[in-house]
Amino acid sequence: DAQPVTQSGTQNLARAMEAHCLRLLLRKPENLYTLDRALQAAGLSRFSPQDFENAEHQALAKFVIDALGQDQMEPQHYIQEQTPEGLSDLQAELLAPMPKGEPSESQRIENFLQTIVKLRLIRVNEGINQMRFMQEDIQEQSDATLMPYRELLPQYIQARVRLEIALSKPFRLD
Repeated sequence: DAQPVTQSGTQNLARAMEAHCLRLLLRKPENLYTLDRALQAAGLSRFSPQDFENAEHQALAKFVIDALGQDQMEPQHYIQEQTPEGLSDLQAELLAPMPKGEPSESQRIENFLQTIVKLRLIRVNEGINQMRFMQEDIQEQSDATLMPYRELLPQYIQARVRLEIALSKPFRLD
């Protein structure tokens, strides 16, 4: 079966995209405000740890958001000093010099936006595919069993359209 390989490949790609987003965010956490405004201007929800599936990535994203919310010290300094022990190896790995050099501020923001929207698109497409498979599995059953899936599919398709539209034009950065 070729499908498990595709699923695994998609999961690896999504995990790499999550790490890339964190790599960019850790370099300048304050960019999150600009990123959120640009996502909202594109009709999308703000960045959230739930954008990630990997538990360590979620925890690190939450830590960065918490660093921005505290007022004891500068977020960058807070991140360096207060990183939970279980996340310090991941943080060090993500803060290692980038192989192709450090991006400029505008490249970092644009790259994050492109990556997070593509990551969301992967998740929505996975949801649509799961719906299709579930629908096929229960096709023989009654219409009442199919109703929840018939209601969810249009929501996934609308989300995909919003994400594709957001990717098709430049993000507004204030």
